[in-house]
Amino acid sequence: MKPGMVFQLAILVLTWVLVYLGIYRGGQGIMPKVRRIAGLDAIEEAVGRATETNKAVYITPGSGGLSDDSAIQTLAGLAIMEHTVKICARYKAPFWVSMRQAQVFPLADEMVRSALASEAAMDLYKTDTVEYLSEEQFAFAMGTLGRMQRQGVAAAVLVGFFQAESLLLAEGAAQQGAITIGGCSREVQIPFFVVACDYTLIGEELMVGGAYLSKNAVQLGGLWGQDGMKIVGIAFVVLGVLAKMVNSKILDDLFKM
Repeated sequence: MKPGMVFQLAILVLTWVLVYLGIYRGGQGIMPKVRRIAGLDAIEEAVGRATETNKAVYITPGSGGLSDDSAIQTLAGLAIMEHTVKICARYKAPFWVSMRQAQVFPLADEMVRSALASEAAMDLYKTDTVEYLSEEQFAFAMGTLGRMQRQGVAAAVLVGFFQAESLLLAEGAAQQGAITIGGCSREVQIPFFVVACDYTLIGEELMVGGAYLSKNAVQLGGLWGQDGMKIVGIAFVVLGVLAKMVNSKILDDLFKM
């Protein structure tokens, strides 16, 4: 077997061991320390503002689908949406959700119903609480902005996969004086959220949202194992730079396929 294949196998086994160890520790109730994510912590503050002003909370899990490369961001957005709905239910704050993808609508609607039922607040669910607008990008954005203008919003949680509608939605909510929380993993859209939102989730902050908000020890343990492998990867990058500086080929031989 070539050295590069042996090295890849070793990395695969190490990844499995660290993730398994993290999940095992979580199962034993050992909670890894997680740094504070301001954007996720601010959701409760935003819902509280809506309750005080008797205005709505606007939520969207983005414009991505479930069958393409945007699916992971959509699922992360749905998890954060569900958490936000539960807080709205506890505070009896009005809210609404708009969807761009028809395939995501049934799942989002069911998650909203389930979240409200878990808090015994099904009275907050109305026929237009979760609405599908259009798969056309700017029709979705304009429909959402129109309802923002008519109904008014005190908070907006825009987390998931976004395209050019990101700035339209964030700025539209900001013009209503809403606390805005945006987040996605697309590097071309993150700057718009940074400029227009009060809080921004960047990259992996979005992906860990479900585990961070639920405080599930097993999920957090899995993240602990993944972060351990990132440290290993960074270490190899540093070693590679140092090896090149001294004209060493030790890593070249290690990675050779």
